[in-house]
Amino acid sequence: MSAMIALVREGARATMTISNPLKRNAMTLQMWQELTARMRECAGDEEIRVVVLRGDGGKAFVSGADIDGADIEHGAHGLQAYDAAISEAYRAVAECPHPVLVQIDGYCIGGGLGLAVAADLRVCDEGSQFGIPAAKLGVGYSVDGVAMLMQLVGPSIAKDILFTARRLGAEEALRAGLVNQVVAKGQVAERIDELALAIMENAPLTIRTVKQTVAALSFQPDHAQTQHIQDLVDGCFASSDHREGLKAFFAKRPAVFKGR
Repeated sequence: MSAMIALVREGARATMTISNPLKRNAMTLQMWQELTARMRECAGDEEIRVVVLRGDGGKAFVSGADIDGADIEHGAHGLQAYDAAISEAYRAVAECPHPVLVQIDGYCIGGGLGLAVAADLRVCDEGSQFGIPAAKLGVGYSVDGVAMLMQLVGPSIAKDILFTARRLGAEEALRAGLVNQVVAKGQVAERIDELALAIMENAPLTIRTVKQTVAALSFQPDHAQTQHIQDLVDGCFASSDHREGLKAFFAKRPAVFKGR
């Protein structure tokens, strides 16, 4: 089965399914680009009142990057292009004027967690796991990704998630504010349906205004600040540590980082 992003319209609801089930919905570069295009399509459709993001197969929302894909096996430059595509997808979700709900069944890792954080509401099952393993691979985590995570959970918890690269269970994710609700396994879709229906029954102008107001009141770093940070992120991708991180990942061994 090929990796893809499927968009289905049902009345005022749009459901986007991320499908790469053999790799727990790990995302290729093309998938990120396609997701961005689909989100922009939904954003421009005034008949839509809610967008739902979900993963195919019932075992994962998104388990991270498909780093076996040839599209990112071109050194630092290829990985930076992949990172830029992820940031563009995050922005497309965050800037969508319609509420975006995320249905999380199982793994929500790396870029998958960043994608969920960019959305408005998140519901997971009790067996779901969350984490961002950037520090285990020696990669720089995007400015947009860090900013959105920090806005959602605060600086201290964001640092915990990014410094340790550990996995969080569903209940800890709920306490941290990563998700809005935790339900029993097999009941996430039903709860998402209930939330989507409640939103669609409410006044769309009020909801869009609230979403834009929250975005306007959120901290947005200026370009001068983010350019310096982006230079640091690019330095991570170009580092020996990053090359070591990838080698260790494919060899299934612990990485030995040297800070250069």
